[in-house]
Amino acid sequence: MAAKLTDVRIRQAKAKRNPYKLAAGRGLTLVVMPHGSKYWQVRYRFDGKEKLLSVGVYPEVTMQEARTKCDEARKLLRDGIDPSMQSKTDKLQRRIPATNTFGALANEWHAYNAPRWSPATTEKSRTYLEKDLLPVLGDHPIAGISRPGLVAAVRRIE
Repeated sequence: MAAKLTDVRIRQAKAKRNPYKLAAGRGLTLVVMPHGSKYWQVRYRFDGKEKLLSVGVYPEVTMQEARTKCDEARKLLRDGIDPSMQSKTDKLQRRIPATNTFGALANEWHAYNAPRWSPATTEKSRTYLEKDLLPVLGDHPIAGISRPGLVAAVRRIE
């Protein structure tokens, strides 16, 4: 049986010609790459297929953190959820608010319509957006803009 994976053993792991793995138990492994980087991975089975979930790079992700992430993945598996798909979904959910703000959508709307407008209309609409609406509503998520908030922004313009 291999010796238990410890922080000292991880730090002493040197790069070799080919990638190799150090098992930490319960499907958690540390992959040591030829260029010296060390990646944490969780190996698991979902719907009869073997899969891998990357959980971070050593030393940014410590062994304890990697074990915690491994345990979280196992909990998802118990609930019938693929940890890899859940990770991708979570990543997408974090990106959506940044692209779903009033400012982002207003700029997209302006860019879409500008080719059809005269130069004067294009300039006026850009000015109105930048002067009146974007300072008040620009950073707000679309779903978070309520009717009273919109009325307050319009009254401010009046």
